[in-house]
Amino acid sequence: MPYKNDLSKNLVELLHSKKTLILIDGANLYFAAQSKRWNIDFKQIYTWFKSKTDLVEMVYYTAFNPEDVKQNDFIKGLETSGYRVHKKPIKVFNDSSVKGNLDVEICVDTMKQIFNFEILVLISGDGDFTYLAETLELMGKKVIVIGVGGFMSYELQEQADNYFLLDRIKSVWQKQKKVKEEVATSVNSTTVKTNLTPQLKDNLQQTSLAPQPKASPNTNLNSTTKSQPKKLKNSTKLTQNPANKKQISLDGLEVKNNPNQKPNQPTPNLQKTLKTTKKSPNSGQSSSKSNNQPKPKPIISPKINNNATPRTPEIFL
Repeated sequence: MPYKNDLSKNLVELLHSKKTLILIDGANLYFAAQSKRWNIDFKQIYTWFKSKTDLVEMVYYTAFNPEDVKQNDFIKGLETSGYRVHKKPIKVFNDSSVKGNLDVEICVDTMKQIFNFEILVLISGDGDFTYLAETLELMGKKVIVIGVGGFMSYELQEQADNYFLLDRIKSVWQKQKKVKEEVATSVNSTTVKTNLTPQLKDNLQQTSLAPQPKASPNTNLNSTTKSQPKKLKNSTKLTQNPANKKQISLDGLEVKNNPNQKPNQPTPNLQKTLKTTKKSPNSGQSSSKSNNQPKPKPIISPKINNNATPRTPEIFL
């Protein structure tokens, strides 16, 4: 995945097919990177410029301590990667201060190579190289400066033809993370993303190309078991027995079918029950016995719809 807001493409357009000399101020780059807590991959830098430009030479300038094993191993690693390392021992003074400046060596080596390159890429933010950039431009050479944001001289930026911050060209000095190959495979019509080995990919391809068995025409794929209807509490819903086509109530009593009976009309037995329970409007008798007796629960008869399809009446007490 490319880095967000990366300007490496702009740098490639400037350097493409150009004879390029690359000089790295090791001390300046080291301290700037340390402040940013960056881990610069110098092998990646060499590989990137080697593949994008007509590289003349890449030189790393540094002062070193001969007794520092770790630093010496680092220098050997640079030489193995393709760099030419220009080094000189550090000087330690009586006040324990250390000096290891190679600015003069960078300028002298540049002039030695003046006829071998078209573009100088100077990886440094040191303002002392402003005069070098000015001189090279007068000689018809282009200068590109690369440094760390916050550690680059303003005068050097203004004098160079172009400048780039390492913050915006991370693909030059950082290895891009490898993205695992995600292969979409269809298993039982379900898409699953998996990391597959080449052998597993071939097996899946052969399986997908194999003819699938056809479903039987009598098989109903959408068939589902019907859930049993719930029984209503306190109901005398009538069910129909398909064997003898007689109406039987839930309590087991047979209800005879009357051909003259209208649809959704109560049966004669039910009508008789309703008449006996119905209170006469003309009887104004009131006795203590009737007052003590509990009032019968009202019976709600279903609404009759003559246009509806005949069905078994439902009565709720």
